[in-house]
Amino acid sequence: MINPKIAFLAESMKKFLRRSAHGHLLNLVQKVHPYELAATLEVVKPLERKNLFAFLVKKAVDVAAEVLVELDESLLEELTSQLEDAKLASILKLMSTDDAVSLLEYLADQRKEA
Repeated sequence: MINPKIAFLAESMKKFLRRSAHGHLLNLVQKVHPYELAATLEVVKPLERKNLFAFLVKKAVDVAAEVLVELDESLLEELTSQLEDAKLASILKLMSTDDAVSLLEYLADQRKEA
């Protein structure tokens, strides 16, 4: 069962994105803990997840970096695969050293398996 707060957050984010209310969406994502944003990305449909994460990368890259740290591995692979290398590098620069190394090691392992 989905946490009611996460469900409400998901519906609000989808509504703001659908209505192009980018200012409201930006305010929302800046007030919510990255863990909750990651949990929200887990419960929305893949296309909505892609669009929401693209918004984060474009408008709140610092938040996107914090969200990546909180994601489970399957979503991490899905969302980082849509990023250009230069954008991924800029996100990695915003992460703590430990988090950036962990993400790079994970991505390297995934590319070896592919």
